[in-house]
Amino acid sequence: MSKDHIGMVSVLLVALSVTLPLSAASLSFRFIGADGNPLYVRPGGFWVSDLTHKPVAYAASFSTGLVTFNSLPDKPLLFSAYLEVPGYGNLDFIAANGGSGFVPQGQTLDVFYEVARHRYLAANSVWQQALTEGYTFTSDVSTQMASALTSLTLAQNAAPGSKNRSLYSQQSLQYSGPASESIVVQRGRQKLDRQGGLRSNQLVSTFAFYEAREGQQWRDAMNPLFNSGVQYVPWQICTQPNGSYNWSVGSYNLDGTIQRLQQMDKKIRIQPGMWLNWLPSWYPSHPTVEQLRTTLVNFTRAAAQHYPDVRYWQAVSEATGSWSNLGYLTPENIVSISTSVCQAVREVN
Repeated sequence: MSKDHIGMVSVLLVALSVTLPLSAASLSFRFIGADGNPLYVRPGGFWVSDLTHKPVAYAASFSTGLVTFNSLPDKPLLFSAYLEVPGYGNLDFIAANGGSGFVPQGQTLDVFYEVARHRYLAANSVWQQALTEGYTFTSDVSTQMASALTSLTLAQNAAPGSKNRSLYSQQSLQYSGPASESIVVQRGRQKLDRQGGLRSNQLVSTFAFYEAREGQQWRDAMNPLFNSGVQYVPWQICTQPNGSYNWSVGSYNLDGTIQRLQQMDKKIRIQPGMWLNWLPSWYPSHPTVEQLRTTLVNFTRAAAQHYPDVRYWQAVSEATGSWSNLGYLTPENIVSISTSVCQAVREVN
């Protein structure tokens, strides 16, 4: 890395400590496109969390080009945004102020700029550490990282909320995105060589989730990389009010997905899961532990009967979590229900 390159990184790191204007404990996020126009913000595609990725459950106001969270906790926070970056793709990006987080003080952040800055600093940190450990990288990584830094510096010098800040930030992501992926893949391959090869016989893709979003593009990309695909099965959608099951609901078309995985000669893992973060409108709003157990056991048993040829099952997933509205379940409840669900799969398959 050149001295100029190191110096420019230092400028970006120093920028993390800039004092922000003080006011109420709020954060606003500005979404400006590369053409300078405000972008529509999809409420479900934007989250504010603490640095452990635990979402902060505070109301936000959404408008074209702006999201504002009020009454936030007085501690460092990060945000996650689902963004389209022309020339790179549609992805969930995070930004955490270079790892130190954003303490809410009434400031307004440019989403593309903060995402680009975080991605570059994170990728550069991993890259430099890998170099000190003796890993080597192809020349395109250095070229892309240098171009990402150049664009990011132009974005940093552009006026907040301006077209140029968004334009240069997106250009930076067009370079740092592929570079960061190359860094991880190239380091990973060398690390595998050092340890004597793969330690697992399954390279698993959450196939259906991305397939529903990306279609053939994801199938083409997934095919040479993964030998196994996991298909999740949301009981809230597949279970019908009369107790029957529908395995082909919208983007959760299990029959179609499993058929495609079979045609691609992939191992198949079915994930009935628990996902207790929401309940269907027809389901009791305050179910007992035994009601939940019966529902989940019956659902998982039906899924195992419907797919008798599938040999891999992830019978329990996301049983609880900070975003769950069923926080009254104790660890003992979770273990008990999980045991019952696993036994149901084993009895059938």
